[in-house]
Amino acid sequence: MKKILQKKYLVPVGILAAIFGFARYWYHQNYPYGWSHCCETQLSFALRDYADRHGGKFPHGGSSPEASLGLLYPRDANAYLLSGKIAPPEQTETVLVSGGTLTPETCGWNYVEGLTNNDNPELALFWCKEPLGHNGDIRDGFVVWKVSGSKEYVSLTDWEEFLNRQEELMSQRVP
Repeated sequence: MKKILQKKYLVPVGILAAIFGFARYWYHQNYPYGWSHCCETQLSFALRDYADRHGGKFPHGGSSPEASLGLLYPRDANAYLLSGKIAPPEQTETVLVSGGTLTPETCGWNYVEGLTNNDNPELALFWCKEPLGHNGDIRDGFVVWKVSGSKEYVSLTDWEEFLNRQEELMSQRVP
């Protein structure tokens, strides 16, 4: 009788294991850094609030763009938001709470340091370091936030052209 019960459950358990395995595989393929809701809109508002209080200047003067972005902490942004979608939030929080500065490993955002509200509104201000969607899912491009406060989706196929245009706009910039 015991062997019959064991055989009876073998197929359903195998099916459940296969479903679980496929779900895990799918999740890791689509969310390589895990699910994250580090909201780009929230970061954009934080940067704008900071600039409003600092004569129109976005955070600058740190040892790196990430360190400058860390100036938003704690008033304008928490560690979770500053970690972005790829950096471990726990590491980011440890660095910030201890008074350290953000690094490329503890901040998941590409931030263009030194810009102001008076710069060309088409200049890129920040984007995720990896082409990830709103919740950390893989995408085929980047959401770029601009000095104007607007955002633009740039596909990977257009990315090099976009970066070249940004270099051109930066070269025309009058500091």
